[in-house]
Amino acid sequence: MDLADEASSALVSSIADHVFNTCRGRGILPPSGDETNAILEMFLLGVPAEQTAGFGAILNAGWSAFKNASFMPKNNDADRIAAINELVLKSIEVFEIERMTKRDPKAKRT
Repeated sequence: MDLADEASSALVSSIADHVFNTCRGRGILPPSGDETNAILEMFLLGVPAEQTAGFGAILNAGWSAFKNASFMPKNNDADRIAAINELVLKSIEVFEIERMTKRDPKAKRT
């Protein structure tokens, strides 16, 4: 490995650590494999996810659905991607609505 490779490897690790620590400090946890799999099962049924912990697992499940041969197997990739995009978007919308409705109704909204 030459010097440039070593430097870039160290930089990538440093950036990844910084992102992880920043997110964790703000209450954003990395997606769990269990949650990603549960969301994937919903996507395979053509249903948006609900009661999720955040975007990470939703996005990972979308990618997993695309790689899964049993997701819309008779359709071309463009149709599969369009369906996944809709499932991911709807899941994020559901997440946002669930998050908003859990707030204190008397709290001042900014």
